[in-house]
Amino acid sequence: MEVEARLFRLEERTENIQRDVAEIKAEIKTEVRADLRRLDAKIDAVKDSLSSLAQKVASSEVSIIKWMIGTAIALTALAFGIGKFVS
Repeated sequence: MEVEARLFRLEERTENIQRDVAEIKAEIKTEVRADLRRLDAKIDAVKDSLSSLAQKVASSEVSIIKWMIGTAIALTALAFGIGKFVS
């Protein structure tokens, strides 16, 4: 009889533990989903800033190319001018 009573109490405790574990799982799932949503929002913000940064780099690249061409033309003209005066 005592063994059956102990077994019954163990089964009750096991059921309580299973319920507690199920509740904890549900809470964890909710928290993880909320964290994932926050991460997605942050990733989207980073994507937006990276795309704007890429546009700035592209426009800077064009500007640098223009300056290089202008400098090359100016140096060429300077070289011809110096060559004309030297000879």
